Parts: sequence; C-alpha cells; structure tokens
Amino acid sequence: MKRGQLSALSFQHGQAMQQPALQDTGQKLALEAAGILNDVLSLAELHPESKQNRTPVTLADFLIQIRVMLTLATLYPADRFIGEEVFDENKISEIEALLKRRHLFDKYANLLGEFKQKIFPRYRELLFNINDPGAAPRLWINDPLDGTTGFIAKNGQYAWSLALLQWDEQTRSYSPVYGIIYAPHYRTLYQGEEISGPFAEAFEGLPSPVLYQTGSASRLERVSDLDLKKTLERFIPQGPITRDSKRFGPNPLDPFLEKYYPRETFVKNWGSSVVGMLEVILGNHVLYSSAMSIWDFAAATYILSKAGGSPLRADNATQMERIDLDHLKIILEKGDRFYPVVAAVGGIHAHNAIECLQRLNE
Repeated sequence: MKRGQLSALSFQHGQAMQQPALQDTGQKLALEAAGILNDVLSLAELHPESKQNRTPVTLADFLIQIRVMLTLATLYPADRFIGEEVFDENKISEIEALLKRRHLFDKYANLLGEFKQKIFPRYRELLFNINDPGAAPRLWINDPLDGTTGFIAKNGQYAWSLALLQWDEQTRSYSPVYGIIYAPHYRTLYQGEEISGPFAEAFEGLPSPVLYQTGSASRLERVSDLDLKKTLERFIPQGPITRDSKRFGPNPLDPFLEKYYPRETFVKNWGSSVVGMLEVILGNHVLYSSAMSIWDFAAATYILSKAGGSPLRADNATQMERIDLDHLKIILEKGDRFYPVVAAVGGIHAHNAIECLQRLNE
C-alpha cells in the first residue's frame, strides 16, 4: 500500500466551495478536534456531565463543536448546522468555569471568546430549520465526539465526524457531498494490516474514499483508496456488530440476522456508532446496526456508499442515497431512540441485510 504524509493545511477563505478548500477545511478541523481530545485526555479526571437523555458529555464535546461551528460559520456564513451539543448563556458560562478549573483557560480563552463574540449572537440563525430547508441549501452535520463513554474509559473507541449535505428542492431531499470521520486513538485492521488512528474522507468528484492513518507527530499517512469490492475479494469479514437500545431493549434486527450469522459471531459490546460503521467501511465486519441520531451516521454512510458498501434505510430496506425531508424529521424527532440505518459491507451481506429488514418490516 502506498504511504505518503499529509499534514493539516491552511484555510482558503471565501465562499467558493472548490474541493481542495473543502478538503483542507475538513482535514484541519479533524486534526484540531484530535488536539482537543488529547488536551482533555491529559487531565487527571474528566468529570463528565449527564445530559437529559442520560448519556455522558465532556468538556471535549463542547470545545470541539465550538471550534467546528466557529470555523464553518466564518468560512461559509450562508450554510446551516446540526450538531449534537446545544449552547445557551448558562452553558457558555459553565464551559468557561470548567476551563479555569481544569487549567485550560489560557489555551482556549481566545476560542471561547471568538465564539461568544462572533457566533453566539447569531447561534439560532445558524442552526438548521426543518421548516425552511430551502433557505440554506447546504447543511453541515457534526458529531464532535461519538463514543463519549469510550473516551471516558480511554479505550480508543470514539470518533469525530463531519458531513456536508446539499438540498434538492425538486426531490425535497438532502444528498451528501462530503464526509469525513476520524478515530485518532483507535487501532484496527485494513486488509489484514494494522492501522492506528484511522481517518476516512470522501467527496463528490473523487471516485473512491481515501483512508489515512495517524503517524508520528500527529501527521496523516495515506494508506489506500477504499474499495470494498476488492477488499471482499481477498478477506472474509467478521460477523455483525449490533447494539441494543437502553430505551427499547434488544436490537430488533438480531433475531433475523441469526438466520445468516451464528450468534457467537455477533459483537455486542460496542460504544461508538461511527467506529462501528468504520469497521464496516474497512471491510472488517459484515454490518452495523444501532439506535442512533443523524450526526452518528451522516458522514459514515456517505463514505460507505462511495466505497461500494450499502447503507440501508431500516424502515424500507432501500439504499440510502439521500435523506428526504420527511425521513429527516422522523430521525430528528426520535433522536437516539430510533434505528434509522443499517450499514452493510456489500455483496451477499447487503442482500442478507435487505432480506432481514424486509422481514422485520412485514
């Protein structure tokens, strides 16, 4: 496999969405997110909070989303944004106090100050409005830290992701045009070789997604183009990764999958949806299914599709090439109480997943 080094590149300001500028922006944000993760991980204690849905959240979640929103709103002020974390005046004050208590205020004071001055006054305006999607044709979706439980446990099973979707008035749907996922402290395999800190990126105009890994000095080393058809010709993936829902109990797809895959091949103890789908993108597992929100899968399903895999709508077993407005409303309303998509590696495994979903929906 060819390996070359790629470091973060400087921003190119302006409204033109030329692919090199878009790619540079995504890569720079990914590496900045990794830097924030490293800073927070270096703390003696992470002191996570609990959100309303009883999932944990840390200082890293908020700092990363602040960094992403500030960058995107500065470069592309007409675009809109969906992120997992929510901000108000009380939350900003809490973050400021946390930074001071964790002795990180000096490092991140300018970032927080810029956010308060430039972004927070128009925060609501920047957020996606489901009732008026045509007002902002481009939509960014960011998960600042997927797998916060794994982050707290420091087991490497967490990731950052970012997707850009384009609105189509004729079909009343969004189509992804850019996706990037980065698991900076995760170790896995690609075509039998170990890789560390996998980083996958796809955009329109590029035939296949590109896989990088994190090398020395936090540089990204190119590993390969991602082509699942070629991978499946050489390697047999492991059994499915499925996750139960804390609210709904067992994954409803499991009984149907057992017709094709022995129960002992299932991987159930899994934290991050992005990392789970990354394992499918790399050809290591046949499929991934979990309750998740739009920010959990927007980037990964696009990269999977570009690599030749099959992201499938769980409600009708069709390929998820775009997200229509009605489906997006359901996803946003139900949040992580909903099983919206199954990520399948392709080939016979995609056929198996489709049959299981059809039987589930009968």
